[in-house]
Amino acid sequence: MNTPREHLTNHDEEVLFVIGAGRSGTTLLYKSLCLHPDIAWISNYLARFPGNRLWPLLNRGVAFFPSVRKRAWFGTDSNAYFNKRNALIKLVPTPVEGESVFSRCDIPLYPGHDWEITKKQSACIAKAFHDIRRAQGAKLFMSKRTANNRRIPQLFSAFPKARFLYIIRDGRATATSMLRAPWWQDHEVWWLNQKTPRQWEQEGGNPLELAARNWVEEIKEIERGLEQVPNHHVMQIRYEDLIVDPANVWAAIELFLGVHRSEGWFSEVSKLKLADQNRSWIETLSSAEKDILNSVQRELLSSFGYR
Repeated sequence: MNTPREHLTNHDEEVLFVIGAGRSGTTLLYKSLCLHPDIAWISNYLARFPGNRLWPLLNRGVAFFPSVRKRAWFGTDSNAYFNKRNALIKLVPTPVEGESVFSRCDIPLYPGHDWEITKKQSACIAKAFHDIRRAQGAKLFMSKRTANNRRIPQLFSAFPKARFLYIIRDGRATATSMLRAPWWQDHEVWWLNQKTPRQWEQEGGNPLELAARNWVEEIKEIERGLEQVPNHHVMQIRYEDLIVDPANVWAAIELFLGVHRSEGWFSEVSKLKLADQNRSWIETLSSAEKDILNSVQRELLSSFGYR
């Protein structure tokens, strides 16, 4: 009888984890890669009913209706955060983060640095990913989940063949975007003992400072986790490069992932209208607000080459 660890090793899953600070372009990257025929993903249906083996089969069907899929995932202006969907469009299987798949395997949402993934947890999540990939008929399973920024060493322990696609964006643009996210005010900030931005502000904290610090803490946590991962398992890209030169970035990502060259996918992602959202903080924030961003983020901004 196989032990949980043997069960995991037998699966030997090829997994991709998309990581990056919130509002760095992770959703755009995730949804764009979900268009690739060799990549499997968690749908909104499976997120509601984790463990069900039938829902991933629906993911195959959307590939036969590319215009409907694009409308459901990106809207009419290539917006990965597109939410205004009518009742019919909402029926289309759509990529989501799917924390329920992890929680079903008792993977903690807020792990401490001393957390070690157990054999049972490893076997459970490996089987979940395997079942989704097989049902979708794909080569590679992909997960995009902000909480994975805090679970990198443990995920690599469970999936020794895993790849990590790490997207970086100017922290000042990220912080400004975060403040405008409708869910941010009541989001539990992991490095602040799950306190919400609303509570922070009620206690006299500056909301822009919190958003700026969040980028710093997320990046530090990612960098700490990646110290446990060999360099050839990691690809770092810049949001700014993706916007300016998408063709070369998409080609490099496909090569890094080792999936089959898909001209159909390349054509589809090349048609996405990727607008540069990085100038918002420059054009809308006051000098005092810019000073807050720079004072909090200066060291990390400099290390990544942002002026």
